[in-house]
Amino acid sequence: MCGPSPAATAVDAPAVLGWQKWRDIEAAHGLGLISRQLQALSSHGLLVPAPVPVLAQLVLSAVTEAALLIANAEDPDTAREEAGQALRALFAGMVMNR
Repeated sequence: MCGPSPAATAVDAPAVLGWQKWRDIEAAHGLGLISRQLQALSSHGLLVPAPVPVLAQLVLSAVTEAALLIANAEDPDTAREEAGQALRALFAGMVMNR
């Protein structure tokens, strides 16, 4: 194993670092990436009309929650499949129908 799993990180990091420090790291890395990608989609007319900063925070929250569901599942493989399916459905609703 090359390091902690993403699921373990989602569970352990807030406890080790403290909630606010963990949120700051999420915002600096994950939120920035998500915001840039959503802004690019928006600028190409591919995103439903909505405030990008709010969408980015909600996307980050959904992905974080999916990681926690997987990390705490009795069957992580099934949980990963189901979380992926649910996230795809959620994100599909953000794309403009052309």
